[in-house]
Amino acid sequence: MAAAHSDLIICSACNNEKSFTEFNVNKSGDGYYPNCKSCFHDSSVKFWADKHFKYCKECQLDKPLRKFTFWKGVPYQRCNKCFETDICNRRAAQRAETAKRSCIDCASGDGVGEAGGPRAKVPNVQQPHFTGGTSVPGKQMEGYFRPPPAKTTKSKP
Repeated sequence: MAAAHSDLIICSACNNEKSFTEFNVNKSGDGYYPNCKSCFHDSSVKFWADKHFKYCKECQLDKPLRKFTFWKGVPYQRCNKCFETDICNRRAAQRAETAKRSCIDCASGDGVGEAGGPRAKVPNVQQPHFTGGTSVPGKQMEGYFRPPPAKTTKSKP
């Protein structure tokens, strides 16, 4: 365990006195790890410099290091495939929860514009129809648009 003097701890690697916030908490025991975060990271970078494989904690397989994302020279605990699968599953669960809440809201009928709520009336606007045109350079595109055909009404005999 690192030696502690009030709020300062002496790092066992660099022998500098640093604040306790610069040390990782030892979860298996009391206190903090003996080396500071920066020394711990530096030793991790040196450790992974000549390695070619790593064990993925999620899929529990040894995989080549190229299958892992690195952060400042140190690979993450999970391979890219496990990380991406986890992210996809989380997003699917969030979408399902959002859809579930949305259905509860629309069933109550609160508010305009929600699914299942009253719709705003929109005027029926007819778009012009394409009739063709000319591809001759310099000539205006006469007859390019024409109004929609007139509606014919059938008279009853």
